[in-house]
Amino acid sequence: MAYTIRHMPEFLEELDAQWTVLLARRGAAHANAWHDAALNKADELIDMPEAHALCLDPRVQGFGLREAYFGAGETETHRLIFRVRGAAVEILTVRGFAQPDLTPGDL
Repeated sequence: MAYTIRHMPEFLEELDAQWTVLLARRGAAHANAWHDAALNKADELIDMPEAHALCLDPRVQGFGLREAYFGAGETETHRLIFRVRGAAVEILTVRGFAQPDLTPGDL
């Protein structure tokens, strides 16, 4: 079954915010590679999104969230947080591995 991918507004805002930080710290090439990697990973969720790990952040367990890992290069540095709703995959946010655990207010 192929799913529809929905980029939720909060995800797009966080994606842009993190891209801006990476642009300032690492330069355009890295920031753009990271941005492309995030969107490519989101597109990959069209097939078998349930194969990705459940999000185990303590305060959002039970929300049915999943996470998919990606990075600008060979090293995974971030995770897409998403949920499956019927035939749609809703991409909710993006988090760096060093960021604090998710809370319900982050969604």
